[in-house]
Amino acid sequence: MSHAPAVHGIGRDFPVCASSLFKDLPLPLTPEQLSSMPLLSHRVVPQDWFDWPEAIGRSRPANPKIIYFDSYPLVLQAAVAGQGVALGWRRTVSGLIEEGKLCTPCDIILKRPSEISVYRGTKQSRHGAVDRLIAWLRAELA
Repeated sequence: MSHAPAVHGIGRDFPVCASSLFKDLPLPLTPEQLSSMPLLSHRVVPQDWFDWPEAIGRSRPANPKIIYFDSYPLVLQAAVAGQGVALGWRRTVSGLIEEGKLCTPCDIILKRPSEISVYRGTKQSRHGAVDRLIAWLRAELA
């Protein structure tokens, strides 16, 4: 079963999960139905399940069950394994959707055209070029 919205462009995030997670529920699911499921989140990503409901004009669930992971690939592995719902970005999940490993349980796609993320790894890592890019971006966006 594949339920996939158009995911073209950049700066978009939307819920993804294994189709087995909601096999008994009719699609598309509402944000309230999603919030009752285990929500998979990456500790470092600023746009997580706390921000998503408000960004789509809904209130935050009172006691969401959020399961945190230390890396985004682990979040996606847990989603593929049917452990919960993750927030996916077009560039990171489109292949998994095309392969049928993930699907989109709702029609809501949050567009974030003015946001950008740069990951540089651990604080012990020294990445001069990345540090210069971040400094330039901060100056440009200030």
